[in-house]
Amino acid sequence: FEAGVDGSGVADTQGQIDGWERHFQKHASAPTPFFKERRGLLQMFPVLNTPDIHVLEIGCGNGSCVLPLLRGNVTATVHATDPARTAVEDTAWRCAEQGLSERLTSEIQPGKTTPCSPEHGPFDHVMIL
Repeated sequence: FEAGVDGSGVADTQGQIDGWERHFQKHASAPTPFFKERRGLLQMFPVLNTPDIHVLEIGCGNGSCVLPLLRGNVTATVHATDPARTAVEDTAWRCAEQGLSERLTSEIQPGKTTPCSPEHGPFDHVMIL
C-alpha cells in the first residue's frame, strides 16, 4: 500500500492509516484473507493458553491472530483494535461467521497513540503482531 509522506519525506501517521484502510477495503471481499491465520500462535506464545485471559490486540487487521486465539482457548476474550475501520469490521465479521463473537469486543483505535478506550481493560496480555 502507499503510505502518506509529509513534506520532509517522513511517512505521516494519518497517511499510513489511510493506506491500510485502502488495503483492507481492496481485500475485504477476497475469498481468502490477505493475511493468513497465525495457526501456531498458541504454540509460539503458550501464555495465551491460560484460562480466562483477557487480551488486547492492537492492529487486529483481518483477525489473523484473534481467530486462532479464540478457537484455541475457549475461555479467552479479546478486545481487538485497529486504526482502519474496515479491518475492525472484517475481524468482527470473521469472528461472527465462526460463532466466536460473544468473546470479542472491538473498536477503531480512538487516537493515533491510544490503542483502546479505557473501559475495555484491564488486560492480562497485549498482542501487537
